[in-house]
Amino acid sequence: MGHLHRRSAAAATAVLAVATILAGCTSLPIRGLTVAAPLASDFAPRLERALEHPGPVMVMSAFDMPGYTLTTFGHVDPSTSPHQVSVSASVTEDDTITEVEIRVVDGEVWVNLAETSQDRFLLASEETTAITGDPALLTLGIDPLVELRAFPGALVSAERAGTDAINGERLDRYEVTLDLARLQPVHYGSDPSAVGEIDYEVWFDGDDHVRKVSGELVDGIRSNSFTLSNWGVGTTFEVPSEDERISLAELTGAIDGV
Repeated sequence: MGHLHRRSAAAATAVLAVATILAGCTSLPIRGLTVAAPLASDFAPRLERALEHPGPVMVMSAFDMPGYTLTTFGHVDPSTSPHQVSVSASVTEDDTITEVEIRVVDGEVWVNLAETSQDRFLLASEETTAITGDPALLTLGIDPLVELRAFPGALVSAERAGTDAINGERLDRYEVTLDLARLQPVHYGSDPSAVGEIDYEVWFDGDDHVRKVSGELVDGIRSNSFTLSNWGVGTTFEVPSEDERISLAELTGAIDGV
């Protein structure tokens, strides 16, 4: 029984971590001075055009610190309201690995807690918060565009860095530096200790779609990086079938009965 209770707690922590990672909440302060630099004149207009027509995007992220690692992979469609989501995550904490999967389809949030939920999906609600985390946070937090929308107000520099071939496409790459203090308000609360800069690379295709964004912020012991790619590529978001679902009563009974 204790084993499953620990698994349940770890899974709930993992679900919350997935939401915060994808929402950009794990940005970490880098100490240093912000030095102004010339802006690439076409970066901001290209980004503005790109944000006018977002579509499905493949999301990959990684967060590392001593004793804790979170990796995520999946798809999000921020062009729908509410957003459609299908994301898997793996959390390693003190040598314990927890796997979770989150689907948000037509406003419903489904969470698969692997062993804890017998590899079935639980419909998240106010009643399941202790197990799944806050469904409102999952619904609102999983938005890969939250950082991009904040770029214009936090830009320190944006320079054209060349052209790269990615998945058979030739993409324009920009090296972007942001003022972390001005970026912080897009997260769930500002961090007054956030001083310095964060660097990103942004790739555009010839139609001004953002095809990839990657960034890494390291403060000596922790790192956070994410990649957004395959914008606009068709993806199917499906509600779990009846056989793939587990009720809160079933899950609670399984935990209490062990």
